[in-house]
Amino acid sequence: MKNAYVKLMERSLMLVTALAPKIGYDNAAKVAKTAHARGTTLKEEACGTGLLSHLPSLTRLVAAGQNDTHPG
Repeated sequence: MKNAYVKLMERSLMLVTALAPKIGYDNAAKVAKTAHARGTTLKEEACGTGLLSHLPSLTRLVAAGQNDTHPG
């Protein structure tokens, strides 16, 4: 079950919001649009453009962003 969850998380284009603060809104939008058009993941597209080469993994960015969804 956990593998299915991880796979769904990796393929979710909604996670692009976790990238926007790090790579900028315009770059995040380009990554999401390209991933959607090619049927690839955000990570594949961001790494392919070099935008994630100096950033922590997308999984860690998303996990860190979960703290932003709770008050206080």
